[in-house]
Amino acid sequence: MKIVKGIINSILAFLLCVSFVAGFIVVLLSNTVLNEKYIVEQLAKNQFYEKVEIDLKNGFEEYQYQSGFPETVFENLCSREMIEKDVNRVIESWYQGTETVNHSADVELQIQANIEQYLKENNMDVTEKQQKNIQDFEKMMVQVYENKVGIVSNYNKQITKAIEKGKEVIAVAKKVLIGTFVAILILTLLINVKDFLAFVSTIGTSLLASGILLELIQFVIEKNIDINHILVFTQALSDFIKEMIYDVLNKFSWSGILLIIVGIMSIVVSNCRKERGN
Repeated sequence: MKIVKGIINSILAFLLCVSFVAGFIVVLLSNTVLNEKYIVEQLAKNQFYEKVEIDLKNGFEEYQYQSGFPETVFENLCSREMIEKDVNRVIESWYQGTETVNHSADVELQIQANIEQYLKENNMDVTEKQQKNIQDFEKMMVQVYENKVGIVSNYNKQITKAIEKGKEVIAVAKKVLIGTFVAILILTLLINVKDFLAFVSTIGTSLLASGILLELIQFVIEKNIDINHILVFTQALSDFIKEMIYDVLNKFSWSGILLIIVGIMSIVVSNCRKERGN
């Protein structure tokens, strides 16, 4: 009978381990990748806005050499506050399905004012053709701004749909995992109703196995994915994704260590109590 009970406890410990790990992954995804607040916090933490500002400056400078305009024409086209607001609006549109609105009109007005000031100070008159070229140039400056703060503007709809689908899957997974976990826990308790220490030991074993599995998952990901060389669209976005992956893996590591410690303590305490009882 003890052998059968031991086998059943081993199976239940394995099922609890799977439930723990699956639940951890579901909660982690819910609190990170699928959480708008987390993404915004990570953007600020990893100086994403500052990097976009630098990208914008470099983008404007490329056109400066082509246009022949002096540096003064490209001054004060946008502020870091504008960039931060517009980037956050893009993130908001991904998670809430809102319309993306940015400060591109303000950038256009500023470049127009700067060019007019430059022409006035130098007493320069422009022909109709030159005026048309200037207008095209202003639109290019606006496009540079929209491309940089839009992050991946061409894929906004796809990202929004993916997030919506992800949230739906996570919501269902949470319900299934909670029900499964509670059912396994109750069954484990019923099997060991006359031996609470065996129940504690089984839970400890599942926690230990869960911690080891989380550490293994982290190791496999880091071993098989060259995170440092990930390149997605822009360097700013690539750096952000790399840092976010490292943050998620760090959560795997610390959670795994915590589960291992709690699991070992549970097993040791239950076995010590059992020996004393004997």
